[in-house]
Amino acid sequence: MRKKIVFHIIPESGRVVEFSISYRMLRFLGVIAILVLGGIVYMGFQYGRVYAVYGKYRLLQNENKRLKEEVKKIKVLEKKLREFEILSRKLASALGVERSPDWEKTLKKVAVEVNTTGEAQSNRDEVEELRRYIPDIYPVRGGWISRGYSDKHPAIDISAPPGTPVYSPMDGVVTFSGYDKYFGYMLRIENKQGFTAILGHNKQNLVGAGRRVRKGEMVALLGSTGHSTAPHLHYELMMHGRHVDPLNYLPERR
Repeated sequence: MRKKIVFHIIPESGRVVEFSISYRMLRFLGVIAILVLGGIVYMGFQYGRVYAVYGKYRLLQNENKRLKEEVKKIKVLEKKLREFEILSRKLASALGVERSPDWEKTLKKVAVEVNTTGEAQSNRDEVEELRRYIPDIYPVRGGWISRGYSDKHPAIDISAPPGTPVYSPMDGVVTFSGYDKYFGYMLRIENKQGFTAILGHNKQNLVGAGRRVRKGEMVALLGSTGHSTAPHLHYELMMHGRHVDPLNYLPERR
């Protein structure tokens, strides 16, 4: 006779309910329960592993994205460095002068830092700071060139309405701000890379001698003072004391 367990359910009223289960069936159900519980535990463990792997994958994705952005910044900086080096060599070759030791030292320092640390932003700032000493912007926005550069006239004249703003073509220090019998109200701006800019026939000078000015800063108002027949800016440029044509450094106007 098979052994079995008998269960009785006795309600407060009504018929007594009786059912039984064999030990064999009980063992079978126990095995099923253990398998189900084991499956749940195993699935939970596997889910935890998958979640951890996914978390690492997301971290790697973010790191990869960050590295790609850094590589882009470095490539942009390297391009600017190459352009700046080419421009520097062209200037030195065209003018027959040596580039200053500070210029060379800074370029080498920036190049080394790009190759070793990839500090793109700080290096970019250094390159941009060097570029600010090159007079490659027009001191008058708009207007037209009414007289070009020549041996007899080592400057260019930019005509525009009186009172038009005049901007510094480069970073530098104002070494003269006053009245000259020929140039009228004029400014002389010099910088450590050897450039000297003379802005003459101004209606009014807006900065005084000794003032440090930034490229693109408004420094005067265009006029017709001194020996002048019409409102215009006399823009004279020298490098290490030698006259050079300002148009050699300026972008072509369209």
